[in-house]
Amino acid sequence: MSLFALRLGPALALTVLALAGRAAAQANPEPATESPVQAACGFKLSAAAFHEWTLLGGEEGRLGCPTADETDIPPSSHGKMSREIVFADHGAIFTYLGGPMAGKAVAISDCFRLFYQYGGASGWLGLPLGDALNTPDGQKQAYEGGEMRFGRALDSCEATRTGDEP
Repeated sequence: MSLFALRLGPALALTVLALAGRAAAQANPEPATESPVQAACGFKLSAAAFHEWTLLGGEEGRLGCPTADETDIPPSSHGKMSREIVFADHGAIFTYLGGPMAGKAVAISDCFRLFYQYGGASGWLGLPLGDALNTPDGQKQAYEGGEMRFGRALDSCEATRTGDEP
């Protein structure tokens, strides 16, 4: 490359080097927002979703095996982009693609799978903000537009809005 650069002169050589670097980058792009893919029961999950699934017991855990590969979903009702992987009737894992929670994976399961009854991520609840927390009488899980609660005594699940959202 240096002989070629000498014949072209310094200014033109820098342009050629820049174009060659750009061509190499296009030939071997580095995904900026994609994380390595992991296999779960034959389906593809991002590293973050795979980690969350593993923390919940993997194939033998409460979610079991996924029913399809992790996929992009429409923006949440609060404008957040995410990916989703569904686990039959057992729940789902959402992986945030941008903002302060980028790369974070959050699971919904048990009665919180009723999340879909309210329109999923595009419904008024939006995306889950964190995993379900145990409370003295059951569990609760925060969402962008509200909260879901599971009452152990009555085996009930309910969702409530927070804020001034319509």
